[in-house]
Amino acid sequence: PVASAECSAYSACEWTWTEWGACSSDCGEGLRVRETSCDVGEDLCPLPAPPEQEACFSRDACEWVASPWGSCSVDCGEGVQIRTVQCFSGTDADCPAQKLPTEQVCTASESCTYVRGGWSDCSAACGSGWRTRPIECAPADGVPVYELRTGVAIRAFAPTATVGG
Repeated sequence: PVASAECSAYSACEWTWTEWGACSSDCGEGLRVRETSCDVGEDLCPLPAPPEQEACFSRDACEWVASPWGSCSVDCGEGVQIRTVQCFSGTDADCPAQKLPTEQVCTASESCTYVRGGWSDCSAACGSGWRTRPIECAPADGVPVYELRTGVAIRAFAPTATVGG
């Protein structure tokens, strides 16, 4: 008589797996993976097998991304430039609280005319000296907007264009 016979039992077979890897994205949605295996062969372990990948989300390196500044809202004087600022992930809440500015003041002189004032007296009473004159930037209406030499505003200038829609 035979005292022993070969047999197979699989009810106690189990899957093993490694730790999850890092998220594939450091700003927004990504995937993380791990390895799974069954010592006796994957077709002999109970199903379903443990997942080898899963969705993940990270905010670790989310930053604000800004478009280039647009053109100045006026051709002469003080106006506004605008740009788009978004979080790299597409969701503003994922980025740091301090958002980059979306507007800034600009000074344009493309269509300005220059109004020249009269010369001052010579700085020297005898010999070589200097004399100066003011040069002011003005739009088509001729009313000065700022003093060219110092950049000091002479009058308030309200842009005619609507900014930010």
